[in-house]
Amino acid sequence: MFELLDRDNGVHSNSRTLESMLDLAQRFEQTEASDSVYAILGLIDHDKALRSDEAALLEVNYTKSPPDVLRDATRYALCETNTLRALNFINRQVDMLADSQTFPTWTVRADAQNQPQDANWLPTHYRACHACEGLEAPSLLSDVSFDKNVLLLQGIVVDQVVQTTVVCRDDILADHEAYHQWLGSIKNMIIPHFDIAMQENIDLAIASTLVAGKAKSGKEARPDDLNLLAEYIKSLAIREDGIVSDGVSIRSHVNEERIEAMLETVHVYWCRDRRFFVTAAGYMGLGPRCMQPEDTVVILWGGRTPFILRKKADGYWLIGVAHVHGIMYGEAVELDRSRGGLEVVFHVR
Repeated sequence: MFELLDRDNGVHSNSRTLESMLDLAQRFEQTEASDSVYAILGLIDHDKALRSDEAALLEVNYTKSPPDVLRDATRYALCETNTLRALNFINRQVDMLADSQTFPTWTVRADAQNQPQDANWLPTHYRACHACEGLEAPSLLSDVSFDKNVLLLQGIVVDQVVQTTVVCRDDILADHEAYHQWLGSIKNMIIPHFDIAMQENIDLAIASTLVAGKAKSGKEARPDDLNLLAEYIKSLAIREDGIVSDGVSIRSHVNEERIEAMLETVHVYWCRDRRFFVTAAGYMGLGPRCMQPEDTVVILWGGRTPFILRKKADGYWLIGVAHVHGIMYGEAVELDRSRGGLEVVFHVR
């Protein structure tokens, strides 16, 4: 704990933002939900460049309800960096998402302790550019003109989710037969939506998505890093003359030695606590456990990764971040502009 909290030599000594401390708060239990914010205020470097209304979001007030404390702390964390990095911490349980009337879906739940089975945060650091490359910095993060519970996020719509797998839980990752079957379900799901004639190799694309674009070395994954995984995925389907048959046959039993050899070459823990999904246009990705068909994939100003939103009658819910193969480095922004697309303001509640 001392390594985490030490202001001078701790792991956060070079980053004393509220954003980084909200991440830290989720590693510990709290007796009071508001203390997940108030107890860490002495650890942060307060941003003196913020306007008075933004700085006031962190004023200690125990008469304020815990949902309001966490909501205002999240808005402060967004304003102090003028990015959406704080939203990377959001990974809702289903029951927490159902509580959207109490806690806005964009609130970082620093009061909820991370569990060992929770998803790892997706990597975003391979290149200097990110998914939002070409978009401006956010300009509406402090705007509460509609409602304090509404976060205005600017961005573009990429596509709509059409299908997802089941959540890749720990018991699936730990059991070779179960993981084999989960991989098979991905292949079955992707084939009808993937234009093999126009796109890259389907098996390599699935492999790259499964590892969130990251090689075991920690660098950006290259085809050579993914050979064994891609070959394993290829073996899951019967092909005739290079065409995938209508009835894809998944092997009934896993080859233990082969899957172990494959898993030694890559890290697949990015799948944990996430769903694999495909969109109408054939984009594939890893997304939050709470996502579902008809959710929307978007790129937002200030967001390093794509986000998943859910359309509601009065705006959107924020479901979480995603790794989407083929749009992690500004490709979706470039395509949208070439088509004359318009940027949208999403009212997230």
